[in-house]
Amino acid sequence: MNQEDIRHKIVKVILTELFYWARPDINEELLNGQVDLVNDLGFDSLGLIEFGFALEDEFKLIIPDEDVQAFATIQDWVDYINKKLIAPDNSFSSISCTILDKHEAM
Repeated sequence: MNQEDIRHKIVKVILTELFYWARPDINEELLNGQVDLVNDLGFDSLGLIEFGFALEDEFKLIIPDEDVQAFATIQDWVDYINKKLIAPDNSFSSISCTILDKHEAM
Protein backbone atom coordinates (compact mmCIF):
# COMPACT_ATOMS: atom_id res chain seq x y z
CA MET A 1 0.00 0.00 0.00
CA ASN A 2 1.48 3.36 -1.00
CA GLN A 3 1.03 6.74 0.65
CA GLU A 4 -1.71 7.82 -1.74
CA ASP A 5 -3.69 4.67 -0.92
CA ILE A 6 -3.26 5.41 2.78
CA ARG A 7 -4.34 9.04 2.31
CA HIS A 8 -7.40 7.93 0.36
CA LYS A 9 -8.42 5.51 3.14
CA ILE A 10 -7.92 8.18 5.81
CA VAL A 11 -10.07 10.61 3.83
CA LYS A 12 -12.69 7.89 3.43
CA VAL A 13 -12.70 7.38 7.20
CA ILE A 14 -13.14 11.11 7.77
CA LEU A 15 -15.96 11.38 5.23
CA THR A 16 -17.86 8.18 5.96
CA GLU A 17 -17.18 7.41 9.59
CA LEU A 18 -16.92 10.83 11.14
CA PHE A 19 -18.44 13.59 9.05
CA TYR A 20 -21.26 11.94 7.18
CA TRP A 21 -23.79 13.52 9.53
CA ALA A 22 -22.28 16.83 10.60
CA ARG A 23 -20.33 18.47 7.82
CA PRO A 24 -21.88 18.26 4.37
CA ASP A 25 -19.47 21.03 3.27
CA ILE A 26 -16.46 18.70 3.61
CA ASN A 27 -15.49 16.71 0.53
CA GLU A 28 -12.49 14.76 -0.68
CA GLU A 29 -11.01 17.65 -2.66
CA LEU A 30 -10.81 19.78 0.49
CA LEU A 31 -9.04 17.09 2.50
CA ASN A 32 -5.45 17.52 1.38
CA GLY A 33 -2.46 16.50 3.44
CA GLN A 34 -2.13 19.81 5.23
CA VAL A 35 -5.65 19.88 6.64
CA ASP A 36 -5.47 20.06 10.43
CA LEU A 37 -7.96 17.79 12.15
CA VAL A 38 -8.55 20.11 15.11
CA ASN A 39 -8.11 23.58 13.64
CA ASP A 40 -9.58 23.02 10.18
CA LEU A 41 -12.11 20.25 10.77
CA GLY A 42 -13.09 20.99 14.35
CA PHE A 43 -12.18 17.64 15.90
CA ASP A 44 -12.29 17.70 19.69
CA SER A 45 -10.57 15.19 21.97
CA LEU A 46 -13.45 12.73 21.68
CA GLY A 47 -13.46 13.14 17.89
CA LEU A 48 -9.74 12.33 17.79
CA ILE A 49 -10.30 9.20 19.86
CA GLU A 50 -13.11 8.09 17.54
CA PHE A 51 -10.84 8.84 14.59
CA GLY A 52 -8.12 6.66 16.12
CA PHE A 53 -10.57 3.78 16.59
CA ALA A 54 -11.80 4.16 13.02
CA LEU A 55 -8.22 4.10 11.71
CA GLU A 56 -7.48 0.98 13.76
CA ASP A 57 -10.46 -0.72 12.13
CA GLU A 58 -9.63 0.48 8.63
CA PHE A 59 -5.94 -0.44 8.71
CA LYS A 60 -6.10 -3.36 11.18
CA LEU A 61 -3.55 -1.64 13.43
CA ILE A 62 -3.14 -0.89 17.09
CA ILE A 63 -2.73 2.83 17.74
CA PRO A 64 -1.61 3.71 21.27
CA ASP A 65 -3.84 6.30 22.96
CA GLU A 66 -1.03 8.84 23.27
CA ASP A 67 -0.42 8.66 19.52
CA VAL A 68 -4.00 9.65 18.73
CA GLN A 69 -3.40 13.11 20.22
CA ALA A 70 0.10 13.48 18.75
CA PHE A 71 -0.67 14.21 15.10
CA ALA A 72 -2.28 17.31 13.64
CA THR A 73 -2.63 16.90 9.87
CA ILE A 74 -3.81 14.24 7.47
CA GLN A 75 -0.23 13.97 6.18
CA ASP A 76 0.99 13.33 9.74
CA TRP A 77 -1.41 10.38 9.86
CA VAL A 78 -0.37 9.16 6.40
CA ASP A 79 3.28 9.12 7.50
CA TYR A 80 2.45 7.45 10.81
CA ILE A 81 0.31 4.71 9.30
CA ASN A 82 2.82 4.12 6.51
CA LYS A 83 5.53 3.53 9.14
CA LYS A 84 3.25 1.31 11.23
CA LEU A 85 2.42 -0.84 8.22
CA ILE A 86 6.14 -1.31 7.62
CA ALA A 87 7.06 -1.83 11.31
CA PRO A 88 7.08 -5.53 12.14
CA ASP A 89 5.87 -5.14 15.73
CA ASN A 90 3.04 -2.73 14.86
CA SER A 91 3.80 -0.65 17.92
CA PHE A 92 5.34 2.79 18.38
CA SER A 93 4.89 5.59 20.79
CA SER A 94 7.13 7.49 23.09
CA ILE A 95 4.94 10.08 21.55
CA SER A 96 5.43 8.32 18.36
CA CYS A 97 9.12 8.27 18.15
CA THR A 98 9.20 11.98 18.82
CA ILE A 99 6.56 12.71 16.23
CA LEU A 100 8.17 10.41 13.72
CA ASP A 101 11.55 12.00 14.19
CA LYS A 102 10.14 15.47 13.57
CA HIS A 103 8.72 14.41 10.21
CA GLU A 104 11.91 12.78 9.12
CA ALA A 105 13.80 16.00 9.83
CA MET A 106 11.64 17.68 7.22
